Amino acid sequence: MTDTKQHHRIIMTTSGRQGRPLRPAQQELVNHLLPRLSIDCHAAPLEPSSVFKQANLHDYALEIGFGSGEHLLYRALHEAQTGFIGCEMYPQGVASCIAAIHQHEEKSGKQLSNLKIWNQDARILMSALPEASLHRIYLMFPDPWPKKRHWKRRMIQADFIKESARLIMPGGQFILASDHADYREWSLVHFANSEEFELQARTYQDCLAPPDGHHQTRYERKGKAGFPMFFSFLRRNA
Repeated sequence: MTDTKQHHRIIMTTSGRQGRPLRPAQQELVNHLLPRLSIDCHAAPLEPSSVFKQANLHDYALEIGFGSGEHLLYRALHEAQTGFIGCEMYPQGVASCIAAIHQHEEKSGKQLSNLKIWNQDARILMSALPEASLHRIYLMFPDPWPKKRHWKRRMIQADFIKESARLIMPGGQFILASDHADYREWSLVHFANSEEFELQARTYQDCLAPPDGHHQTRYERKGKAGFPMFFSFLRRNA
């Protein structure tokens, strides 16, 4: 894992706003469930197989910036053989995801064992994971930071793509969704400059269809910024 000094040099991709404080009931639920769902990555390398108590997982996926967790939870519930790690720094989003997990567990009567949460910067966690340890990385509707002076805050950067390539095994996928035209162009250019990834879409129409198993979120349904497009980048063989 990278050292503490390098962590301080990370350019934050969130605005730094914490939003409104959690309600007492939300905070109590977070205090109760987050310790079980969270990840300790102080020891590196952090093998995904050691994170989950469930022993029969076939692969592992990471979602960066899961918002309220709708897509993340849906995937975890419908892909029981995959271990999902969700990263989100925004406290309200983490609380919403935990509330949904709690509701599911109360209804089903059993704990969800293939989902974990990291509520700090995703790149700290990524630096702790070993090479070729993930099958998929999801980046669903990241903040486009539309003003030019903020472009350095965009998640898609050359070093981020390089680190994603380190983590995704050959034949795995990086899946990106965006409803912001400039951010889509920015992302396609950055991935085109990478030797490790290949865009799987062959036509414009291919990018309009969501990937298999996609779950539409509230943000996506609002469609305020524009229409969504989906890009799957295949991790080439080394």
